[in-house]
Amino acid sequence: MNKKLLIGVLGLSMVWGATASTAAPITETVSYGGFTGFTSVDYTSEFLGYQKAMNRDFTNYGFDFGSESAHVMSIVWSSNMRFRLADVDGDQLDDALYYNVVSGQLQWFRGLGNGTFGSANTFLWNDGKNSAFVAADFNGDGNADLAGVKVIGSSADITISYGNGAGGFSGTTVASGVPISGGQIVAGDVDGDKNADIVVYTGSTGSIDIWFGDGSGQFPTLSGVSTSWNGTIVGGEIVIGDVNQDGLADIGLYRSSTHSTGFAFRMGRGDGTFGPKLAEIGTKSEYHLKSYHTWNNASAIPRIGQINGDGAADLVEFIPGNLYFRTRFADGFGAYDYSAHLIKDGTGYRMWTGGRWKTVDQNGDPILVNNVNVYDGDHVLYSYSPDGYQWFRQFERPVFYKGEEEGFYDWWTDNTLEPEVLKVNGTYYMFWQSQIFPGQPVDTGQTATVLADRIGLSTSTDGISWTRKTDRGVVINLTLPASTKLTHQEMVYVPDDPDGKNWWMYVYYYENSVAQSHVRIRSDDPTTFDWLDREATTGMGQLGNQIGYANEAPGGRVFVRISFVKNAITNQTHPTIELSRDGLVWVRDTTRQYPLLATSNGPASNSNVYFLGLSTIDGTGQLEYLGNDTFRALYVAATSEKPVAPEIYKSEIGLGELQFTFQ
Repeated sequence: MNKKLLIGVLGLSMVWGATASTAAPITETVSYGGFTGFTSVDYTSEFLGYQKAMNRDFTNYGFDFGSESAHVMSIVWSSNMRFRLADVDGDQLDDALYYNVVSGQLQWFRGLGNGTFGSANTFLWNDGKNSAFVAADFNGDGNADLAGVKVIGSSADITISYGNGAGGFSGTTVASGVPISGGQIVAGDVDGDKNADIVVYTGSTGSIDIWFGDGSGQFPTLSGVSTSWNGTIVGGEIVIGDVNQDGLADIGLYRSSTHSTGFAFRMGRGDGTFGPKLAEIGTKSEYHLKSYHTWNNASAIPRIGQINGDGAADLVEFIPGNLYFRTRFADGFGAYDYSAHLIKDGTGYRMWTGGRWKTVDQNGDPILVNNVNVYDGDHVLYSYSPDGYQWFRQFERPVFYKGEEEGFYDWWTDNTLEPEVLKVNGTYYMFWQSQIFPGQPVDTGQTATVLADRIGLSTSTDGISWTRKTDRGVVINLTLPASTKLTHQEMVYVPDDPDGKNWWMYVYYYENSVAQSHVRIRSDDPTTFDWLDREATTGMGQLGNQIGYANEAPGGRVFVRISFVKNAITNQTHPTIELSRDGLVWVRDTTRQYPLLATSNGPASNSNVYFLGLSTIDGTGQLEYLGNDTFRALYVAATSEKPVAPEIYKSEIGLGELQFTFQ
């Protein structure tokens, strides 16, 4: 399978998801009876990481830092030494680096993952002497490199030596004549291409200049001056790091003109700018793009890094003889991601997910209306990938809020769940589940006596800005409207439906809180599905998954549904595949009752998979055909210990790849 990452600046307000180790591929052949044209299917699957597509740490915003801890380190300090945090050994934990810009001696202490550091390792790096010293990954190999920036007049030479992951540095390159004339210099991955960039801050004006690294040791592109600080904040000391865990460098000013007792943070946008744009000031987006944090007693400049292995950024201050650090609580807000819907849109991929998103103020506190935190609930979040493997996320706001957060109160305004997006004739159609609680109105005007959720519809021309249909849900003629709950809909678009009913909705329903079953409703109109035309289905396991179809399968079209089952031996849930010829009768294999696809490789809190998505072309259901009776798809899953609260609050979106051949 091809896993080459497409590197480059996308020019989008997106960010790439966290990477994780890749589990070994699984290959197995399973038998099927009753299908003309084939008797078995070969499945090859690989899970690429339990948080590869979406990392929940981001949704904690970087506001919440814990209490201060002190650790004594044995080091001889002088005014010539510079303190940096960087991952020298490629273990995704930052190490402590101390460099003497006069003698050239580097001492680095390996981060142990529990907030402490190991013994000193020494390296002599003469190329960085008498220069501004930074340490970051400039060539994207996962190991920190050393860089010295020597400013002479109106330009600078940037010398880089590349880390080998074992504490050695070699292969020096020099970028000559880079037009840096002064200022505070830091380095971090501003544009998300995994190659560190040089950031220069001029404290007297508040301006920021960025030179984007190209991975080869050169810095050919100047972004221009970011306007995020101009006219509002000057002075202070710049720090850089991934505060909100989105894969892009954020910046903070320590003890600036407007926040003299701590940090003013601005979140990176991926294009060389930071924080809210002018049009976002005063909107809910503003709160996710900046924050403040107070640290009154720090005597040195705290740095941003990953110290204790919890996936959340930490603040670390070095005082000669001691290391002080503060740890951000990863569970601070109980955010989560689940219910992912994945489509292959042109040459790239798009993903919409349900997610818990708290809208908070600059201090991380909930925004209250009449002492009620209404800006809190389940929304639709959006991510994009140019190749399916490197994911970028819209991080300044959900792509689709629940209606209450827009000031509305009606049947469609509570939590918005389960996005299913289809692109037909250039228009995006999002079908979503709206929660309706007892005592609230349903779309026909009655008052719900039990949970009575409905399926809503929104449309978009770009998949990002949506227009919501609010007069009613798309399912009409319910016989018990006050006590029927429609949930976990799955959508397919079949252009050649023999009755001209191209839109197929699969939905699970409850009556008077009693679980019933899946049904299918076909329609020629995406706004209207008649409950009286519902058809019973059999064999559909679990809820909240995604359906595709293999048009070129031997013997004719085969519908393919991804779901999940428990491995009786390991007790871990795995993705599985269900097949159907007509879309009504679904079967698994006849030998074991289910095929097992590669599953989560995460920790206990993210060990199982639920609510899976399967990439289909434009979300219609059509699967990518490779020829020779072979099909390919990516799949995504909410990785969690359980599919319910409180365990679901730690869910992240993992990514896998599937290839299957009919035999």
